[in-house]
Amino acid sequence: MVPNCRKYMALVVLLCVSVYISAQVAFQCKGQYYASLSPSLHGPSNLYEVKIDPASNLAIFDPIKINVGKNVNAIGYRSVDNLIYGVDPDEFFLYKLDSNGDIFFLKQLPLTNGLEYFAGDISPDGRFLILIGGGGFTGLDSEIVKVDLNSPNFDITRVNVQVNTRIFDIAFDPEDGTLFGLDSNAKRLVKINPDTGNMDLSFPQQPTVNSIGALFFDTFGNLFAYGGVVNQANQDKLFEINKSNGSVAVLTNGPIAQGNDGCSCPYTIKLEKTVLPKETFPCELVEYTFTIANSSGSARQGINLIDVLPGGFDFVDVLRNPYGGDSSLSGGSLVSITGLNVFPGKDSIIISVYIDDIQEGIYKNQAQLVNLPLELGSYTQSDNPATFIKEDSTDIKVLDLSLEFIAEEYLKCEGEDLIIDATIPGAIILWNGEETDPVKIITGPGTYTLEARNNCEIIIKTITVTEEYISVSAFQAEYDIMLGEYLDFNIDIVTNSNTSSILWNDPKGNSSFSCIDCEEPNLRPLFDAIYSATVTSEAGCIDVVDINVHVDKQRDIFAPNIFSPNGDGSNDIFYLTGTEFVTVNEFNIFDRWGNLVYSTISKELGESNEGWSGDYNGYPVNPGVYVWYAEVEWLDGHIENIAGDVTLLR
Repeated sequence: MVPNCRKYMALVVLLCVSVYISAQVAFQCKGQYYASLSPSLHGPSNLYEVKIDPASNLAIFDPIKINVGKNVNAIGYRSVDNLIYGVDPDEFFLYKLDSNGDIFFLKQLPLTNGLEYFAGDISPDGRFLILIGGGGFTGLDSEIVKVDLNSPNFDITRVNVQVNTRIFDIAFDPEDGTLFGLDSNAKRLVKINPDTGNMDLSFPQQPTVNSIGALFFDTFGNLFAYGGVVNQANQDKLFEINKSNGSVAVLTNGPIAQGNDGCSCPYTIKLEKTVLPKETFPCELVEYTFTIANSSGSARQGINLIDVLPGGFDFVDVLRNPYGGDSSLSGGSLVSITGLNVFPGKDSIIISVYIDDIQEGIYKNQAQLVNLPLELGSYTQSDNPATFIKEDSTDIKVLDLSLEFIAEEYLKCEGEDLIIDATIPGAIILWNGEETDPVKIITGPGTYTLEARNNCEIIIKTITVTEEYISVSAFQAEYDIMLGEYLDFNIDIVTNSNTSSILWNDPKGNSSFSCIDCEEPNLRPLFDAIYSATVTSEAGCIDVVDINVHVDKQRDIFAPNIFSPNGDGSNDIFYLTGTEFVTVNEFNIFDRWGNLVYSTISKELGESNEGWSGDYNGYPVNPGVYVWYAEVEWLDGHIENIAGDVTLLR
C-alpha cells in the first residue's frame, strides 16, 4: 500500500506542476547576480537580486520574493530556459524558480543520506546542475553529483571527491567553462573537474577569508563572492577574486547574509566603455574603447552600438572594428555603428573623438548596445570598469590650461640647482622659447620665460630666480680646557638673506648650552666633542661650522698619612684634597678593631671644616693608626673608590 500511495502522491504533484509550469515567467539574462538567503538554518529561502547602491557604494539585496516557500540552496542559472534551479540541501527536492520568485517542484533526487548539498551551479550549456555534497558545515566534501536537466527523470551521476575540501558554492567561468570553488578549510580558490572529482589545489591560501557562501561570474569572466572575513562571524562582504592567482580583495560591505547561496547569468552580451587619456585639454583627440563580451553561446547579428557623446565632443573616425557593420560619421556627437556581427568572446571597437573648445569639467555619458535578443534584455548599457558599480557612466576630465602651479619668483641657494617641473600632460611646454623639456634645471639667477600651449591657446609666464648665499665661520675652532671650565662660542654669519636661523648641536647632550639658537652661547663641556652650528637662510640654504673641544681630566686625590689634632692650628683636621669639582659621596674612618669612628656623605672635596678632628662621640680617641675609605665622584660622573690609613698623634 505504501508504494502505491507514494506513486499516487507523485502523480498528484506532477499534475500540479504541469498546471503551474505554464505560468512561469522567465528571467532576462542581463548579467545579474542573485542570492538565496535562508533566515533560519532549515527554513524557507528569500530570493534577491544583488546590486551596488550608486549613492553609498554598498552591496544591497533587492527582494524578488520574500519566502519562496521552500529552502533552496545550491542554485544555478540555466541559460536554456532562463530559470534558476536549486535543491533543498536536507530533503533533496529539486526546484526551479522564475523571475517572480515562484517555486516549482521537479523531483526528489536520490542523493546520499547524511550529506548536505550547499554548492551548486549549472554548466554553460544548460544541461547539468552540478552539486557538491559534504558533511554539514564542518565535515569534508564527499561527492560531486551531475543532475541531467535534459533528462525527463533528471537522472544523476556521481563521482567521489578525491581531495580534502569543504566547498559551499561553485561557479562556471563563462569564458572557458572552468568550474571554480572556494575551499573554506584551506581558504583558497580551487578548480574542479566535475567528471573525475579531482581538484587543482595550487592556488595560495587567503588567510583573511573566513567563509564564502556565494560565488558568481560576470559576463567578462570576472569572479566575485559574498562571504565573511576572519575574526568576524557575519557574512557581509562582497569580494573580487583573481581567477589567475587566487587573490581575494574586499570590494564593499553589504547586508548580513547567513545561510546564503548565489548565482548569476553571465551568458549574455555586455558592454564596457573606457577613454584615454582620462584627462585632456580642449581641441584634442581622445580615444573611446567599447569592449563587448558575448558569453551567450552564439554569434548575434544585427546589433547596434549607439553613443550620444557630451556636448562639444565630435565623433571623428572608427579606428578599430572587428564586428563589421555600418558607421555614421556625421561629425557630431552621435556615434552610431549598426549591423554588428557580435561573435562569442571579447573584442573591442575603438573610435577617435575631437573635443571642442569647451569649459573645464568632468563629462560623463553611457553607450548602448541595442537590438539584442529579448531573452538577453533587448539592450544593455555600457559599464565603467574602473568602478564596481554596474552599468555606470564613463567620465573624462577636460582641463583648463593653466600655469598657476608655477610661482613667479623663486629663491635658490648658491651652488645648488633649482628644478622646476612644468609638466602638463597633453600640453606643449617651452622654456625661453626653445627648450621643449618641461623640467627645467636652473643653475644660476636670472629671468626665464615659460610657455604652455595646446591646440586652443597659449599661456606665457615670466619667472624670476634670485640666489642666496650663506657662510658661517667660528672665531676659534679649537679649545683645550680643564674639566669644569665654561666656554663662550662665537660664530660669524655672512649672508644676503633677510633672515637666518641658528641651531647648535650638542653631541653628548649634557653641555648645558645657555641657548641653542644664538650666535654666542655659553656652555660647560664635560667630554671631548665636536660641536656644530647649522645656519639656515630664508630660502633654506644651509652652512655648518664645527668647533672641536678637548677636556683635560686630571683625577688627583691627596690624603695626609699623619695628623695631630692637638689644637695648635697645624694638621688638626684629617681631610681629602685634590682637583676641583669633586664630590666626596662617602667618607668613613675605622679604628684597628673595625669600629666606625667617623662618617660623612656628600661633601665637596677639600673642605677642611668637614674633616675628622680625631674625636668620637665628643671625646678624643687614642693615638694610633686608623683606616679610611672614600667614594669620590668627578663632575663628569666618573666615580672612584679609594682607601688608605692615617696615623693620629697627640
